Amino acid sequence: MVHNAGELSLVEYGCNEVLGTCRTEHLSPFLISVRLNDRSFRTPDPHSNFEENKKIAYLIDLQTIRILDLVSGVTAGTLNHDCKIDWLELNPHASHLLFRDKKQQLHLFNLITQERIALLSFCSYVQWVPDSDVVVAQNRSNLYVWYSIRNPEQATIFPIKGEVEGIERTQGRTEVLVDEGSTAVSYVLDEALIEFGMALEALAYDHAIAILEPLQLAPETEAMWKQLADAALHHKELAVAERCYAALGDVAKARFIHKVNQAKDEVAQAVGIDGLDHYSVRAKLALLQHQWKVAETLLLEHGQVNATIQMYTECHRRRKLGR
Repeated sequence: MVHNAGELSLVEYGCNEVLGTCRTEHLSPFLISVRLNDRSFRTPDPHSNFEENKKIAYLIDLQTIRILDLVSGVTAGTLNHDCKIDWLELNPHASHLLFRDKKQQLHLFNLITQERIALLSFCSYVQWVPDSDVVVAQNRSNLYVWYSIRNPEQATIFPIKGEVEGIERTQGRTEVLVDEGSTAVSYVLDEALIEFGMALEALAYDHAIAILEPLQLAPETEAMWKQLADAALHHKELAVAERCYAALGDVAKARFIHKVNQAKDEVAQAVGIDGLDHYSVRAKLALLQHQWKVAETLLLEHGQVNATIQMYTECHRRRKLGR
């Protein structure tokens, strides 16, 4: 980082051009966060198209945060706050931003959905666990750990008697260090749950399932099974999604996905194409995600009027079909 006359320039090692510039007078390391192509979340694949992911979060003034996409030069988000901000940091994948204000209110901003939520009050310490999307924060005499930041309502809470000093992560072990006056106490975090987030970001679904299967179904693990199910459906990994809903005890969804998977295989054998590309399978997947209009359009475009009526009848929904 090079600062001159109110302008901050970023230089990336190995590149002859300036990566990006922004105007800010607030140069504290607690008020600037830069993430450049964190590859720890990706499975190495020489045949895959690697998407550049370079972002910076900084203060325009003490109450306004800007997140800039350094690849496109486009603003990824702007946050106007009603109080002075004293700390901010992007997660390693630059999809979420944590920031705290002078009133010790901790907030989370989702860059993908552009949603902001108040995460914790009276927050005296907060930090991302190194190389993960896990958050550790202190609220008075409680230590909060969010293993799944996409489900902020699910937090693991430890009662503590001192102040958090830092986080150490070495050789597959993560500890939160707490100063309790005469002694220093360490609280060991669940490494399996930490690794789950990394596996999910790398799209290593088999590894993610292997991590969750030995764990008991607690609120934290339930949130992760749901997160894995959503990601699997998004990438049309039907067998993974079926396993997730089975683990959650959602028999209806597990059976429905199983039938969709069977239909996909039957179409592939009969027509000789990828079953996921067939309109009937796509309609079923849209139905699973409550995208009624999408499913209806797919069926009607192929003259499946009776199947469309049957879909709405079985789902107990009423729809006036156009001629």
